[in-house]
Amino acid sequence: MNQSYVMFKPDCLQRELVDELKKVIEENGFTIVKSKEVLVDEERILKHYEEVIERLNSDSFKQSIINAFVGKKVIAMEITNNSGDCIEKFRALLGSTDPAKATPQTIRGKYGNDSMEKSKAEGRMLNNLVHASDSEENAQKELELWFS
Repeated sequence: MNQSYVMFKPDCLQRELVDELKKVIEENGFTIVKSKEVLVDEERILKHYEEVIERLNSDSFKQSIINAFVGKKVIAMEITNNSGDCIEKFRALLGSTDPAKATPQTIRGKYGNDSMEKSKAEGRMLNNLVHASDSEENAQKELELWFS
């Protein structure tokens, strides 16, 4: 498998970064195979974050996901590249989960404007613009969930 699931989150759309970030993705050797705008419903987003919700066992985290996504639009994408290791290479381009800790040459480092510390203090989901699959197994699940 040499593809990954990528999602532009609501904060990315609100800040009107979709076209710019698609350009960054393509300039870095990735091809966007499929792309579609999706209005997020509760069932799908809770299924998407199911593993994290179970691991954290936190009703407040679950509620923050609902607040951040339900009724908002995201851009769901399937990406690939020619050099292999698509998931690993894209996650390197994306940068640290916490934009405040991401290096400046990464997407989150250059475009991010939030921090884990600030989001926790405010009791909300971290605004880090983009989600990307972290394994082949999750990429397959997420592609099926968002493109079925």
